[in-house]
Amino acid sequence: MKLAEALLLRSDLQKKLLSLQQRIHKNVLVQDGDTP
Repeated sequence: MKLAEALLLRSDLQKKLLSLQQRIHKNVLVQDGDTP
């Protein structure tokens, strides 16, 4: 695997992880009774 490919893959995974964390954070707020 080329370095460029690995870096692209890594940035893509980081974006997915970030969006997952944001969704989880929103879900936690909703479960606490706050409006999202």
